Order: sequence, then structure tokens, then C-alpha cells
Amino acid sequence: MRTVWAGVALATGGSMAMAQVVPPPVVAKTAMTTQQTFEAATELTTKGEWAEALAAWEALERRPRMTARAVAIIRVRKGYVLSRLGQDDAAAEVLRLGLAALPASDATLADDRFLGERERGLIAYRALDYATAADALTKAGESATDNGDRLTALTSLTTVQTFLDPAAAEVSLAKLKALAATMTLTPSDQGNILVTETELLLNQGRFRDAAKTGRAAVNAYGGLSASKIQLDDAVARSDAAIAMLLAGEDEDARKFLAYSGAGHSTKEFARGLEMPVPLCGAEDGLKPDDVAVVEFNINEDGTISSTRPVYAVGGGAAGLAFARAARDWSFDSKSLKTLPAFFRNKARVEVRCSTAFPRPSLNGLIDSALVRWLDERGSPAVDKVATAVAWRRDLARLAQLEQQGVASGAPLIAVLASLAANPLAPREDANLYATRAQALLDDRAPPLARLSIDLRVLATSGTERRRAGVYQAGVRALLAKPVYRDDPQARAVIRLLLADGLGRRQITEAKTLLDPVAQDAQLPATDAFKIGALIRLASLNAREGKAEEARKAFERSGLDGEQCALADAAPKLVSIGGVFPQEAERWGFEGWTTSEVDVGADGSVPVARPIISYPPFVFTKAGVETVKGARYTKSYRPSGGIGCRARPMSVKFSLGE
Repeated sequence: MRTVWAGVALATGGSMAMAQVVPPPVVAKTAMTTQQTFEAATELTTKGEWAEALAAWEALERRPRMTARAVAIIRVRKGYVLSRLGQDDAAAEVLRLGLAALPASDATLADDRFLGERERGLIAYRALDYATAADALTKAGESATDNGDRLTALTSLTTVQTFLDPAAAEVSLAKLKALAATMTLTPSDQGNILVTETELLLNQGRFRDAAKTGRAAVNAYGGLSASKIQLDDAVARSDAAIAMLLAGEDEDARKFLAYSGAGHSTKEFARGLEMPVPLCGAEDGLKPDDVAVVEFNINEDGTISSTRPVYAVGGGAAGLAFARAARDWSFDSKSLKTLPAFFRNKARVEVRCSTAFPRPSLNGLIDSALVRWLDERGSPAVDKVATAVAWRRDLARLAQLEQQGVASGAPLIAVLASLAANPLAPREDANLYATRAQALLDDRAPPLARLSIDLRVLATSGTERRRAGVYQAGVRALLAKPVYRDDPQARAVIRLLLADGLGRRQITEAKTLLDPVAQDAQLPATDAFKIGALIRLASLNAREGKAEEARKAFERSGLDGEQCALADAAPKLVSIGGVFPQEAERWGFEGWTTSEVDVGADGSVPVARPIISYPPFVFTKAGVETVKGARYTKSYRPSGGIGCRARPMSVKFSLGE
């Protein structure tokens, strides 16, 4: 039998006298048109085939002779896909470019604007950048072409404004409810709106109203049922339970919380391997009385995929600070294997800051240097007012200066710096304000004042820059600049910031950064940054179990008090008291708490404060009573006072087998 291969051989190089075998005609593959390629990329995106979709959009973006309008549309869709792939920094940048280039007068692009702004809002929401999220979601709602999209945007906008600007959240909620009244809603949509309202009322301290709305949200989702519980149900039931507990409706609260799935099986959902809480003071300015309920999702490997604040005492900024801290928690992946995936999602704990190692805010100290310099240049600090009031005031002042043609000077730098630091500033806007201020600084600006602006530019230059290490790299680059390298305070604060940005296990690297600050002869013993370095060294040595080195570093700081973690002979636990709460036992709850206790020289516990509790508000009081009933070995102190302060002590409340 003759084959095609033989025919090919004859045709290409043979001259043998054989009958010619003609191969089937070759059909040329026609290149896809731009429109066909666009439709193919769209189909891949619709199917959720993200890697293939990204390649398709990038290929389309590289095509020659594409119009600016077409490239803008492609970038918006590409940004959406990048977001779905978890590449948030890249997605945010591509979306920014795409949205900026979409012709504002082209009404046919409204859906693309909605898609791009909504995705930009979701990226910022995941990054806990609620100011940018609010800006994007507002624009998404304005671009929406149907009520369903408007409803989605307003619901999300109200959620982020709850922790950003409660007054604005009330306005958005009113618009949301007015729009909902004109629509036929699904039970899920009704429940989502009621959950949003419940959490706003919770954070306004209107606990009875929140409890009422929380009940309505649970009913909208289908009521209390042990056989029917999805994540939306768990959220609504937990919100209602928290509101009821805070309103004093304990019996109903226990019931709703029991149906949320919380407080069951501490064997699998045990306290995390690492659950560091923020330090009181420090960069976030948290106070010991601040408290938040934080919700988080746990990956299979025990790391945290996302967090959000649910309720906060101390304001929305405090809630966001606690949620940021929770991103660094980790759980035992082995024990999680026996825990149903449901319980790894929407987990909630009650959390407070730690007083273990007092630490003033580095950024606060640097910003104070900028304020003092501006004051000397004729722009005194203005009275501290509410965030929203300051935002409106500064925007009006900036507009006034620009109208007057003011292009430089302390007043313009001051208002730009204030706008850049305002929590209401979307990240991109904050970066623009900070960059403008940076360009206006002259050589007469002292290093710390200049550093305040440079750090603000770095901090606002990307969606997740701090976590990705890009922020750290930028800060490290500043250390090489002569203006900072040659100034003892500036180089000290940069080293402190770099040390604070390292992981909890990078102790050697942190010490390498901190030791030169602690030993710097150009810094007086009373310098705040030298004291900050010594406190950090004390904490790191304590973590390594080097009590003597830790104690010496803390003593050199000149601070009063004896931290338990630094005691050369820390008191040992002798006995513990407390009882299992009857209400929790009746409803079958389990849980755990960690408190910080002050141990008296006589071994008693005169002071105890909770720092983390699960489930929220259930075992908090019992945990404190348990550790306050504890007894430690006696400690000799010349003053006869406290043996040591801020000793962490955990209690597990288990029902047993």
C-alpha cells in the first residue's frame, strides 16, 4: 500500500518513476479577527478559565493599531481577570490605567466602568483599604445601568463606610433601602441588606436596634434551623447574637450563637499557633479599652486568606487595625484537617491590644517633626477634628490655595500632608497628595520632616505593598540616602521600621537592625528612638528565652515596671480558679480565652484584662475570673509591689468527651 509519506518523499526529493500520490488539500488556518479574539477572551473569562483568559487579553492588548478606547476596555477586563487570579497589585494598576482611559462621554461603556470600579473596590476591600474601596464602589454605583448592580454597589459601600465614615454609611443605607423598596428582592438580597444595617447599628452602639434588625436578617435567610446553615446564615446569626449580648438579651443571644455554629469543637478549632495582637499605642494608636470582633477565613495550610472587622469599640480605624493584625495569624494545619471547611470560613474572635511592651508610634513621632517644622515656617497645626470634618476642611483649603495661585510654601505642604494622611483619602489620591508635598520640600526641611512625607509616598504606592515586601525594600533604600544615613534620628527610625516589618521568626535579622540604634552614641539615653530600640530588643530576647539579656535591655530603656516576659525568675503558676459558665454549658458551647495578668509579689493576680476570646463575648468574663483566681509563686520585690506585668495566660473551656 502506498502511503502519503511516500508521496511526500517523491514530491520533495525523489525522481523515481512512480505514480504520484496527491495529498488532501491543505486548508490554510485563517487568523482570527480582532473581534473574534475579543469574543474568545470574553468567553474564557465568563467560564472562569482565568489563566487562559489572561493570556488571551494580553495577546489582544499587544495587537498593533489598537485604538485607545479598545486598549482601555481590554485593560479593564484584564484587570478583572488578574484580580480573580489573586494578583491584586497588578490588577489594581491595570484597572487604574484602563478606567482612566475609558471615554467619559461614551455611555456604551457604562458596564465596563461598573465592572472595573467594582473590581477595584473589591481589591481595596481585601486589602483593608476602605477609603479606596468606598471611592471605587461609589463610582461603580454611579456607572451601574440596572438596579441589581446599583443594589450590589450600595450594599458593599455601606459596609465599608461603616468603618470609615458612619454618617456617610447612614446616607448610603437610606439610598439602599429606598432602592430596595422599588424592587422585587430575593430572600438572599433582603438578608444581605439587613446584615449590612445590623452591622452599622452595632458600630453605632444601638444594640437593641441591631438585635431587632439581626433577627429580621436571620428570618430573611430562612430562620433558625440546625439542618440548614450556610455561610450567610452563620454571619447573620452571629451578628444578631453579638447585638443581643451587648444589649443584655443573654438568653436569646446564646440561642442565636448556638445556631451560628460558633463554640463547637475546640479540639479542631483550637487557639491558633500564632495569634499576635497589636500593641497598645504603636502605629495604630490603639488604647487598652479598644475592642473589636474580627472575622477571618483560614486556608487549608493554616494561614489566613482574608479578614474584616465586624464590630469595634474605639472607632472604625481601631477595627481595621485589629483586622490587619489578624492577617498574620496561623493555625495548626493538622488539626484543621478534621474540621469541616465550613468552620474555617467566617470564624470570629473578640480581640484587644497588648500592653506587654509599651511602644509609641514611630510614624506619630516622625509626623510631629513635620508639624513642628511647618509651624516654624508659618503654618501652625490646626485643631484636631473628626476625620470627615478634617477631610472636607482640607479639600476646601486646597481648592482655595490653588485658586489663589499658591504653588509652594508651608501652607500648601501642610494641607497636602494632612490630606495624604487622612483615612478617608483613597490610596491613589493619598499618593498624589503625598507626591505633590514631596516635590515641594526644599533642602531646608529637616530629615525627620522629609522622612514623614517620603514614608507616606511609599505607604500609598501599592495595594499590598507592605505585605509583598516592596514597602520594606523602599524603606531600606531610604537608609542609603545621605540625608537620612547621616542623621542619627532618621537612620534610627528607618531601622526600627525595617525591624518591625520582619516576620516573627526573623529575630536575628531584627536584632542586627536594632543593635546599632541601641548603641548609637549620637543618640542620648532619653531619645525616643533609642528607647524604642531597647524595648524591641527586650521583646526579641524574651521571645528567644534570653531573660537576662531581655531584662537588661528593658532596664536601659528607663521605663518603669517589670514585664513578666523579662523577669529573670518569672513567677510560676501554682493553682487556678474559675468555673465553666452555666449559660455556655447549657447551650453546649466550648471556647478559649487569653488574658494578660499582673502578678503581685505575693503571687496573687490583682489585674487581668482579656486580649482574645472565642466565641466573642461568651467566655470573656469567665476567662478573666479564672485567671484572677490563679495563684503564682511569690516574688521578692524591694518595693513590695507588682511581681511582674502583662503575663499572657490562656484558658480553654471544654465540655469533654
